Amino acid sequence: MACELCDDTGWKTIEVDGVPRVTRCDCIRSGAGERLVADARIPKRYQHCTLSNYVVYNEQLDKALQYCSRLAERFPVVEKGVRAENYRFTKIDVWVGTVFAILVVFFIVISTAATLHVNGEHVESAAQAASALRPLAGPYASILFAVGLFGASMLAAGVLPLATAYSISEAFGFEKGVSSSFREAPIFIGVFTFLVVLGATVAVLPGLSLIHVLIVTQVINGVLLPVILIAVLKLVNNRELMGSHVNGVFYNIAAWLTTIIVSLLSLLVILTTLFPKLFSAFS
Repeated sequence: MACELCDDTGWKTIEVDGVPRVTRCDCIRSGAGERLVADARIPKRYQHCTLSNYVVYNEQLDKALQYCSRLAERFPVVEKGVRAENYRFTKIDVWVGTVFAILVVFFIVISTAATLHVNGEHVESAAQAASALRPLAGPYASILFAVGLFGASMLAAGVLPLATAYSISEAFGFEKGVSSSFREAPIFIGVFTFLVVLGATVAVLPGLSLIHVLIVTQVINGVLLPVILIAVLKLVNNRELMGSHVNGVFYNIAAWLTTIIVSLLSLLVILTTLFPKLFSAFS
């Protein structure tokens, strides 16, 4: 039976401020859901089963039912509890965070150029970086650098392991969430704890140049970043997945330009790190 709204074309007519417009029909999403269920290959004898008619006859099954019910309830909502009607606030959050991040990086570059580059200094340790700030910050240079380094370390110690734990848990379908206990989300909490301990262990290894470690990690980041950006853009432009929330023309132009520029810069960083004298002839 054909869809009453779109006659199986996949597009329906709506009115926005009295102006007729065309948008994707709801049957596209329901059709995608039906295909996903079909691809799951659920046996016929189980296709009528739901959480509401599941029969519990021991404690283990009761725990399993509670776990699945919580998972089903939280599935449409991301960890921050953001729903479709709140997306505009999420956009504001992202824009403000991005602007502040760029400003921080901008001032880092300015400070580095004003202290290290003009004196031709190369930093091999945190102590050297702190002393290089002395012309700019005077006798408080070491304290200023220590406070900044501590703040950045605390932020990175929480954000990076947490992001990795989320990525692994989502990729393999494990339970996740900062509000979950170890018993509820053992893989998520385990990965997060392991990465925090691993980072702390590497930081205290004797004789290890942390500056060199930072450079190596940034090279790895440079290799992965273009792949991640392209994958994200593919996902956000998938209308079957995102519905009406796909990128517009302006966002797509800006996003693809940013991806191309960042990819080229990442390639440049990789080349200059692996071959330090590659561009010496141009200097």
